[in-house]
Amino acid sequence: MSLFQDLQVENDIAVVEDKVGGGFAKIETTGLYNFTIEKAFAGQSDSGAYSVTVHLKADNGAKLQITEYITSGSAKGCKNYYLDKTGTKQFLPGYNKIKNLDALIGYDRNYPKTTKGQIMLWDYDSKSELPVEKEVITEWIGKQVSALIIKRLEDKYSNPSQVVTKYEVEHFLDSKTSQTRNEKVAGLFGFSDKWLSKHPSTFVSDKRVQSKNAPTEVAVSTGNASIDVATDDSPFGF
Repeated sequence: MSLFQDLQVENDIAVVEDKVGGGFAKIETTGLYNFTIEKAFAGQSDSGAYSVTVHLKADNGAKLQITEYITSGSAKGCKNYYLDKTGTKQFLPGYNKIKNLDALIGYDRNYPKTTKGQIMLWDYDSKSELPVEKEVITEWIGKQVSALIIKRLEDKYSNPSQVVTKYEVEHFLDSKTSQTRNEKVAGLFGFSDKWLSKHPSTFVSDKRVQSKNAPTEVAVSTGNASIDVATDDSPFGF
């Protein structure tokens, strides 16, 4: 039984446009990275919001862990959309990313299929990986995908006077052609080049407010299993 099988999905929403916007291997700069999916599983927060967590390994060995919330919480009906200022339905950013990822690796479903099973995850107490039962997205494991990653500075959620550095997936891309899902559907190319032109490796998105005068590298969130990057400042109240 798949975790998402009873979830409803709104399909009468306009396609989200591709927006260019503004030693030990690790993700350190904004840029395009090629990844293999090592682990993927679904879950729910205490508020009932559904999420998908993906462990990625870059060609250079760097690891990145992302968690995307694909629905609102139970109080808001576990919806895959929100209403913008004009009252128009828009896909949640996390839902859009996960749907695009599913499409780019060959499926393109409303929600990925999950199967209850064991997966090795880092345990803080034992300082080692231990088997944990999760709703695993087995069809994704071992698949290749590329991503446009942006480096971001933010106030630390638990202590806003401190700075945290995050590396966020802005767009998933086809691993062979570097196309977005929208480009593949339309037979277009070039978005990644435009994005990289506007976001060189030195680009940093600075979202600090309270920690503006603090050192810029107090805490680093690389998305590794030892750091929780999923709950900071969610605009959807998860």
